[in-house]
Amino acid sequence: MLRFIGHVFLLAAMFALGYYTGQRPIGELKQTIVDLSRRAATLSKSAVDSTLNLERNLRWHQGLVDAKEKLIEAKSALLDRNFGSAAKELAETEEHMDKATRAGENGEQSAKLKLLIEKTRAARADLAAGRALAKAKLDEIQKELDALIGR
Repeated sequence: MLRFIGHVFLLAAMFALGYYTGQRPIGELKQTIVDLSRRAATLSKSAVDSTLNLERNLRWHQGLVDAKEKLIEAKSALLDRNFGSAAKELAETEEHMDKATRAGENGEQSAKLKLLIEKTRAARADLAAGRALAKAKLDEIQKELDALIGR
């Protein structure tokens, strides 16, 4: 019985498909298929672009968060009077900020980050030269990093 119902259903589906194609000219079907494929290509390109932008944005933020982590470690080492370790942590902070810059964020934010890299480089140079480095200078760098992360 189930087999008979299956055959009847299959015949009805074939009849409906034949009726539909008989009512619509082949040229119209081809045009519909072309239009659908164009829309799919456009949607696909849009999805890829948004995914790439999301990835770029995530790399930007991850670089900034890693830089902030190293900056806080540098501040801790500075408070412990471990200037060599503080200079090393500042160097790693610069590396993470460089990675964030290369992640592709353009415009004003990138320019601000480059200035922040220069400030970090100057602070590290002061430490390497044996000059005293004020904790306030690192606090200022951290505030600017927070502003870039939270934009």
